[in-house]
Amino acid sequence: MSILRVLIIGALALVVSTNANSTFINYGVYTTDDDTNLNWLHLDQTQGQYVTTALSNNPDWRYATVQEINHLYNKIFTALPLKYNNYYEERGGSYLSRQSQFATLFNVLGTTFRNQYSQYAIGQIGDTSGYNLAYAAILHSAQISMVGLPGTSVNPPSTNRYYYGTYLVQDTIKEISPAISVPEPTSLALIGLGIAGLGFARRSKQG
Repeated sequence: MSILRVLIIGALALVVSTNANSTFINYGVYTTDDDTNLNWLHLDQTQGQYVTTALSNNPDWRYATVQEINHLYNKIFTALPLKYNNYYEERGGSYLSRQSQFATLFNVLGTTFRNQYSQYAIGQIGDTSGYNLAYAAILHSAQISMVGLPGTSVNPPSTNRYYYGTYLVQDTIKEISPAISVPEPTSLALIGLGIAGLGFARRSKQG
């Protein structure tokens, strides 16, 4: 097999594997989940606003439901308990196994607070009546936390809660370029195998 043919097949394999496993597409201010056909407005676009203000400022969007938010979190995280008012935390070396999942979450939803030590994504839920629920995803330098907060303390937030955003979604996918595809971990592994295969083919040809 010629080296040109190997390169073409390898390149096609990388494109197919990446596209087949990628379910999130980042458009800068929102991210599309092509599994559910939902656009998620990044939380930093509504941070520091009342839930009602966040919606009125974005008339083409609607409040995400609790079920939609739970589905998103359960798809990104594995074996992570997500219950009302539940607190989850990992410290030390164990948190390393969650870093890539939190990175995906921050890519999908944006960040509402960030410094050299911490990164937050805190979102309010606006579709509930009588109470609210917010997932606070927090990444410290050596600690990962997630907590469901009772809505009575955050709905609506006072104006000094500048690190709170609101979960807003669209049911219609909009095609806007450029897009940044976020591959799943399995596709990254396939990309690595594809690159390794190309290197092996070159060495075999030279031998």
